[in-house]
Amino acid sequence: MKPTKIYTFTVPANAAFPLLAMGDFFKIQAATGPVEVRGDTFGTIGGVLPGQGLERTPFNRLEFRDISGGDNQISLLVADQAFVDDRISGEVSVIDGNTALTKAGLAFIASANASAAPGNLFFVQLHNKSTDTLLRLNKVRYQTAMNAAATGAFSVQHLFTNAPQVVAGTTVKPAYRKNVVGVPIVSTKAEVRACSAANLPAGVSTVIVGYDPNPAAQIIEFREPLILRPGCGFCMQMDTQMVASGSANLGAVFEFVEESIL
Repeated sequence: MKPTKIYTFTVPANAAFPLLAMGDFFKIQAATGPVEVRGDTFGTIGGVLPGQGLERTPFNRLEFRDISGGDNQISLLVADQAFVDDRISGEVSVIDGNTALTKAGLAFIASANASAAPGNLFFVQLHNKSTDTLLRLNKVRYQTAMNAAATGAFSVQHLFTNAPQVVAGTTVKPAYRKNVVGVPIVSTKAEVRACSAANLPAGVSTVIVGYDPNPAAQIIEFREPLILRPGCGFCMQMDTQMVASGSANLGAVFEFVEESIL
């Protein structure tokens, strides 16, 4: 039977802390904020909070990475698979799930704007550039406008994409954590791409999942969130070249949560 031990240590802000510990079970008993946990026999578990852990999984080494943005004081229980722990540990509070995700540093917001010249198409795309993370898209807010000199009309499609939209003139904007502490923290997993182009980029497979023939100010809230896997995205895109003169604009704001793929 493997020994049962409690480890207490500090993970520096946004850094990693390796721990040589043999066991089949671990649980974070207390922590200043959320951490990512990686083991030598399993992948990364993201956003682990007090009271959470893993059982029936043998390991010899663990690594903890802070994602709270501050020094993280951890109390960790490591034990054999036969160990029983029925105590309630961790934070016991009554808060809504969305607030908990924001406090854990897992909720993000991103925005971009595209302006189309006469005869051009335009798009704004949220793209998952990671290899190990899911984006859970909950809400999209967007607004379109044409200046006084513009004639014609246009519509906006809502698309699933399987690659980043890449054309000349594309701008790339970051996503930021909703939990703002000091300097805003930029996501390393997601980005927003925006561009005006005479032709839409080739080689990007899309599926139309929505259509707005009279775009103005719109809010899309999904009853069940959209899950964007690595390499995939969600795009707001003008569907036809109908702006005969003047110009049009499309601005979009995306609200989403990042989740590790176990």
